[in-house]
Amino acid sequence: MVAKYGNDKHPSISCIKQGISRVWRRMCKVKWDIDPFFSWGLGVGDLFFWQDKWLGNESIDNILNTSSISTLKVNYFFNNNCWDILKILSEVPPCIGERIIKVPINNLSKDILMFNASKDGKFSLKNAWNVFRIKGDYQNIFNIIWHKNIPTTISIFVWRALHKFLPTDDNMIYKGLSLASKCQCCVHTENIHHVLISGPVAVRTWAYFDDLFRLNCFNYHLPLKVFLNCWLIKVKGHIRNVIPCLILWFLWLERNNSIFNNVKMNHLNVIQNVKDKVAALWAVNLLSNKDFENYSQVCEHFGIPMAISIPLMRSYKWIKPPYNFYKLNIDVSFKSNVSGFGGVIRDSNGCFVAACAGPLFNVDYQKAICMAILFGCQLCNSINIVNLVIEVSDSVNLSMFSMEEDGCCNANCFYLIREIKQCMLGLNYSFMHSMNGRNDCAIWLASLGCDLTENKDFVWANCPKQLKGYLILEEREVPYVLY
Repeated sequence: MVAKYGNDKHPSISCIKQGISRVWRRMCKVKWDIDPFFSWGLGVGDLFFWQDKWLGNESIDNILNTSSISTLKVNYFFNNNCWDILKILSEVPPCIGERIIKVPINNLSKDILMFNASKDGKFSLKNAWNVFRIKGDYQNIFNIIWHKNIPTTISIFVWRALHKFLPTDDNMIYKGLSLASKCQCCVHTENIHHVLISGPVAVRTWAYFDDLFRLNCFNYHLPLKVFLNCWLIKVKGHIRNVIPCLILWFLWLERNNSIFNNVKMNHLNVIQNVKDKVAALWAVNLLSNKDFENYSQVCEHFGIPMAISIPLMRSYKWIKPPYNFYKLNIDVSFKSNVSGFGGVIRDSNGCFVAACAGPLFNVDYQKAICMAILFGCQLCNSINIVNLVIEVSDSVNLSMFSMEEDGCCNANCFYLIREIKQCMLGLNYSFMHSMNGRNDCAIWLASLGCDLTENKDFVWANCPKQLKGYLILEEREVPYVLY
């Protein structure tokens, strides 16, 4: 299609003409909408020099605010797997030329199209939909009410109550039915808020559980959504989230029992039903001790044995690299708007060799960890280390470093990963994940990096005292103990 309508020009230059394909016409209409979300990873260089976004997330046209119709390809500026500086400077200003020659070349790799809206650079309809859809305000309440600790029927009911989709008298009248409205427990007219919060039975029920949990948050004037937010906490499945859902459900059942079975509403019935349901959820192991965290004192009110909290002790230690190998531990840290990296190199006896730390600016986690690995590898090269084990956090995807050819990845990291691979060409290296807590020296250095103004290398003479303490403990294989 590009060959048919492009005429060897960049697709962005194409225009809608009479008699062209409907698909191509639609593509031309949306090209400026989708252009910001795609960029190229440079390989063989069969890309348009001016129009394609191969220089980071910008094209040269974008940088210079131009609209070139040139058909020059990037590989025109290659010379034996290097940049031809004279050709580059004949086309672009020196400031752009400096950016270009910093891009590492690998003309054995293919050009790779990357989708900027995904973490791995791969296009998916899900990510594309999330980019273009109009998002409403995120409300955590609709996330918390769905959990295995809360029966699905009750979750659906709470969702309906929050959206006012319950057949109360006021809703039925609003739909056009003519009927006399009266609450089942008082002379008030019936509406959702009255049944679930402000009615006499509801008030006594909520007041009981408010006192039981010592929340002091009950106010029957509050709207339902605001009132629930006073109860709910971020820990999904916690008893603080289960109780209000059960109260709403059994208030509704008590109201229905009064209407259809002529049984007078009573708050004691609701309270007992809630307690019985909590005990039933406990009996089938849907609720556990961790769901009562900070509220173990209420267990006896639900007939649940109070668990004795025994602190768990966990020990770990840093593992030395194999004989004749060095280990590079890497980590990154984020403090508000500042981030930093840290790296420490030790030999097979655990003896300290060198370390580095420094600040990172305007980076996400993936780019930060790539930059940290690059700085660490450059330090290893500078002191002629050949056999190397690189240990990073278990949240890092190591597959992007193991592929021989360049692969699709986060667009911000593409050239960094290539630079890391080129830096490790002379190394006998391997990557490994550090288990939680086995990277203390690098973690401490990364935190220090947030406070530095520039990259700094360390030898034993200028190491901070606290870092020396960590290094001595780990060299002697003293385990860390966590409670």
